[in-house]
Amino acid sequence: MKPTRLFLSAALATFCAAPALAGDPDHTVLNGQINLKNIVGELNIYIDDAGSLGQTASAQGNSFEAELDGASAVDTYQINHSNVEADLNLEAGWIEGEATTVSQSFTNSATIKGDGTGGVAVNNYQEADPSCDSCYDDAKTFIAVDGVGTLDSSTTAVANSLNVYNNAPGTNINSQQINNSKMSAVSNIYVGYAGSLNASSSAVGNSVIVGK
Repeated sequence: MKPTRLFLSAALATFCAAPALAGDPDHTVLNGQINLKNIVGELNIYIDDAGSLGQTASAQGNSFEAELDGASAVDTYQINHSNVEADLNLEAGWIEGEATTVSQSFTNSATIKGDGTGGVAVNNYQEADPSCDSCYDDAKTFIAVDGVGTLDSSTTAVANSLNVYNNAPGTNINSQQINNSKMSAVSNIYVGYAGSLNASSSAVGNSVIVGK
């Protein structure tokens, strides 16, 4: 049996029945995503002088987003067996105004939004499991600037992320997240002068947010 079928069989075996809604759903969404190859997002900028600068490096293994009205049932599974890496590099002499840099990697990401007119039933399975011990999921930022007015830098690496928003009763969620990957978010910043500087670096294995 091919590896892809093995991964799919394992996911479906673990996948429990979705929570039931009070009545028949207006929408039924079935999402299945499997990624087996490396994902790399890299951005390199070298500049002497700039008024302002915006820079984003992003890598995503599997991504799913649904905006639904009424009552909805959503089954989603995402499986990643590869490296996911975002690399951002900035070297500059002088940036007079604001410089904003974002380096972000998401191995599996699912966002579900209801409009508040009906319940939402979500059955979620996410698996981040690279195929070797030395594999990784990470985000990196390297900045070397002689001078900058304002510098805002964020570096984020997330293995499994589920976000569900719905302002209605009857919202039910069954979520399973498995992470077996090396996670890292690394920022190296060298600045001669900065009027203000804000920097963040965050690595998250599994994350679930439920809100209105």
